[in-house]
Formats: sequence, structure tokens, C-alpha cells
Amino acid sequence: MGKKIRCPRLTCRSMNVEPISTKKKLSLGKALVGGVLLGGIGAAAGLGAGKNGKTTFYCKDCGHTFEVKL
Repeated sequence: MGKKIRCPRLTCRSMNVEPISTKKKLSLGKALVGGVLLGGIGAAAGLGAGKNGKTTFYCKDCGHTFEVKL
């Protein structure tokens, strides 16, 4: 089962939240390895296979926006 996301505001703590954006970190190490092994296509795949970043959530109850590392 997935991670339960709650609003971090102490006066709210609602689980009525929705994701609004995701930031993904690029993995240059994976791009280099992919480029060496598979050429240009491997480098592009390595850049696309970045590390998990942060997701911005919006609380539907209090309107607060916050980031969570997933």
C-alpha cells in the first residue's frame, strides 16, 4: 500500500490532498553509463531514468501547498 499523504499544517492534517506537480532529478551517472553501453539512445534513456524527486501537493481543505519527497 502507498504512502499516506497528509497536510502538514497542524490545524488541518487532512488527507484530502492532490498532487499538482512533480520535480524529477536527472541522473548524469546513468546517462554516462547508458551512453557508453548503448550510444546516444542509452544516454537519453539514462537522463530520463532520473531519481525520484519531490511532488507538490495541494490540500483541498485548507488550500495549503507543500512538497513531499516520494
